[in-house]
Amino acid sequence: PDCNFENLQKSNVETHIRTHTKSKTNSCPDCDFVTVDPGSLTRHRKRIHGYIPKMRRSRQPKLQPDAAGAELPPKPLTLRFSPYS
Repeated sequence: PDCNFENLQKSNVETHIRTHTKSKTNSCPDCDFVTVDPGSLTRHRKRIHGYIPKMRRSRQPKLQPDAAGAELPPKPLTLRFSPYS
């Protein structure tokens, strides 16, 4: 397909590709609902079955010391993933 989708996370690109191929790999353990997107499955389980997901760990960036010992924030990522490159 002609699609210019790009994303910083490879998993998001893979999920997006599945929207074109209609490969539904995520299924609800409580009913026959299937979907391409794992986020849609979580939303379905919350709304329909009262699912409460486990708490996630904090994603606080780790500070890295510079040459003088001062801590600097991590450098931003510039890598982009594309399904067609």
